[in-house]
Amino acid sequence: MMEQWFGTMDAEEIGSWMEEWLPGMMEWCFSGLDAEQRERMLNICREMLDQIESEGTSQEA
Repeated sequence: MMEQWFGTMDAEEIGSWMEEWLPGMMEWCFSGLDAEQRERMLNICREMLDQIESEGTSQEA
C-alpha cells in the first residue's frame, strides 16, 4: 500500500515528506472528531505502527 502512495521515493524522501505534511494532515483529520472517535483513530494508528514495526523486525531477522 505504501508503494501505491509514494511510488519510487526512497526512505529519506518519505521521511522528509512525513515530517513536513503528516502533522498538519493529522491535525486536520482529528480536529472534527469527538473524543471517542479520536481514541478509535489513535488505536488504528497504533495498530498500524505495531504491524509496520513487527514486519520490519521479521525482515531484519
